[in-house]
Amino acid sequence: MSAPQPSSALAGRNSKRTVDDVIRRLLAAVEPDYIMLGGGNAGKVDKLPRKVRLGVNTNAFEGGFRLWKKGVVRSSGVRR
Repeated sequence: MSAPQPSSALAGRNSKRTVDDVIRRLLAAVEPDYIMLGGGNAGKVDKLPRKVRLGVNTNAFEGGFRLWKKGVVRSSGVRR
């Protein structure tokens, strides 16, 4: 027997809380200038928190490729 599924309104509130929590933690941990929020449901965020911008996935891929080009990201010298 499977567990009952929450109503879509409740699920929406929970997912918004989760997104807000992750953004808050990421801002505190990394201290970026801003966060680009993207993905299938990013447009459903009613009010973007401070330091958060909406982005599109194609820009995320391009930014990732740029980061990994030789010489763009320098090693900190710390090995794990």
